[in-house]
Amino acid sequence: MTQKTSLRLSAAGALYCAATLFTPATSHAATFLLQDVTQWIGPAAGPGISQAALVIQWPGQPALAWGYRWNSSETKDGRDLLLALAGVDARFSITGSGFISDLSWDADLNGTPEFTFPGFNGTTGEYLNYFVNNNQQADNYNNGAAPAGAHILPPLGSPYDEAGPGTWVASNTGVLGRPLVDGSWDGWVYSAGEIVPALAVNAPAPIPEPSLAGLLASMQSHHAQRPGAGRPTGSMGGMLGALAGRGGGKKGGAVSSSSPSSSSSPSSSSSPSSSVLSFSGAALSL
Repeated sequence: MTQKTSLRLSAAGALYCAATLFTPATSHAATFLLQDVTQWIGPAAGPGISQAALVIQWPGQPALAWGYRWNSSETKDGRDLLLALAGVDARFSITGSGFISDLSWDADLNGTPEFTFPGFNGTTGEYLNYFVNNNQQADNYNNGAAPAGAHILPPLGSPYDEAGPGTWVASNTGVLGRPLVDGSWDGWVYSAGEIVPALAVNAPAPIPEPSLAGLLASMQSHHAQRPGAGRPTGSMGGMLGALAGRGGGKKGGAVSSSSPSSSSSPSSSSSPSSSVLSFSGAALSL
């Protein structure tokens, strides 16, 4: 059984594009390793390529996992890991630089994130916690600047490996002070420090920012499917013609609205309905 949710994109207040994401509900074992990650950012695996994992668990939601690959000759840190995801998925955004105050997820790209991390809770002591999978250098609280030798602290392995010795360790520094190496895992969760990210499941496929050409194609297709619709005329026809001639887009391409198991068309409902998106067996309510 699959669950679906409609993702609405808009541009200039007049152009709309809709996509439907289908994710089968499947179960996971208690072990989750790098090779179990399905959503990768960066080059293909191979010689000279390092890889790391990013796990984010928004309050009340499953822990989602992404993978990141880069050339081993390049120096990376925890912020590069976050920026890589933000660069390929328009739903994800970051607040902060050396120290991150919030990570947001705007599922329908309407400008209002469905999932964010609250600020510090003075009653419960909860806040956005940053975990890594390597031991920390003692007394390293130098505002995100990595001390000499920090890069030699090896990763302990997947925090979800039942065979060990991987585990989550609270980071002593911000993301700029966290050297990223082959085998690194970074995790984010809202807690008072004693709760680490839950067993991860694979994140949904990235949704890039729609290109103008993709939005136009979607609108033209929607117009053509209307009963008795002909070629767009008047101001709308002129606008479509002019914009189609310009083409291009900010990044990425049009979001596909097709699925092997179902077909869909842009919704005409005036008010969004509540739905549940299942990430490999873990329900994420929208």
